[in-house]
Order: sequence, then structure tokens, then C-alpha cells
Amino acid sequence: MWRRTVPIMAMVWLLSGCSEAEPTSGQEESWIRATVKSMVSTLRYEAEGQFYRGRNDYSGVQEYFTVHSEDRANRRGLVLYRHGAGMPPVGTYALGPVNQADPRSQGFTAWYSEAPGDAYRSYEAAAGKIEITASSPTEVSGRFRFTGRLRAALPNADAAPTVEVEGTFRAQPGRDLPVILELRGN
Repeated sequence: MWRRTVPIMAMVWLLSGCSEAEPTSGQEESWIRATVKSMVSTLRYEAEGQFYRGRNDYSGVQEYFTVHSEDRANRRGLVLYRHGAGMPPVGTYALGPVNQADPRSQGFTAWYSEAPGDAYRSYEAAAGKIEITASSPTEVSGRFRFTGRLRAALPNADAAPTVEVEGTFRAQPGRDLPVILELRGN
């Protein structure tokens, strides 16, 4: 399980270390908005969203694409991740678990995480879809919907708590992550 989570945990850790300087030109138009429903509540999620693409020689992943966002004030995050393939063309793609330990595997997945109080919970897409409505080197936009299953060491993963996440995004290129990964891979 840890081998599957290390790439995304590293990505979140690296981005957490990025400065909180003013956005660069145009990034105020880069966002992710979603509704997150659990058995006990419905939350609105809104944060700046950026996309990253490239390769990670360190883990052997030939290409990746991710839309990443953090709502630091509320200690929540949302990530849309395409493993083993680069920037997606316009189209509809399935969202679900991806074997990140296998650099040859391909697919889209998503995570929603929250850290209320001292707790930390991460939900990985068990099923869903993402529709890319625009795709260019300067902007990717679309909508997504997925059922996220709590990532935990439970004897019966099917019984794990779930959230329903539905939203839209308009993401522009991020600043730091691709450089960091390329340097680390050499």
C-alpha cells in the first residue's frame, strides 16, 4: 500500500513546501470547485488549482499529468492524477484506482483528503469519471465525479466509508513541481 501512496504523498509534500507568494499572472483564473458529500455532511470545496505534467525518472513513471489543489485554510486537498500518460486530450475518462507501483500502468484516479483536528483522512476514487472539455499547454478544464473510498488498512475495504465528490476545474500550469521531480530523478 505504501508504494502506491508514496508518489502522491511526495507530490503533496513538495507542493506544501512551495512559497505562498502572490499568484503569477493569470493564476487567479486557475481553480477547482467541488461538492463533497459524506453520510454526515455536505461541504463546498474551492481552491486554486494548477496542473503539472512531465516524467518522474525516480519512480520510473514515463509520463504523468495531475491537477492539484489545496485549501490550506480548511486543511483539505483535491488531486486528479493521470498515471503513465501525459496531458489528456479532450474526452471522457474513467476514474478509479491506479497501480502506481507499476510504472507501465495507465489510468486516471483522484484523491480527496481532509485533516480535521488531529485526524487525517484520504479518499481514493473507487469509481467515477472525468471529462476534459479543453486541453492546451496553457489551460486544462473539465468536470469530474467520483466515489472516494477511505484509504485505510481495513479487513474489508468494501465496507470503508465513502464520499461523493463532484466538481469542475480550470487549471493553468503550476510553477515548481516539474522542476523538482526532474532534478530529483537525475
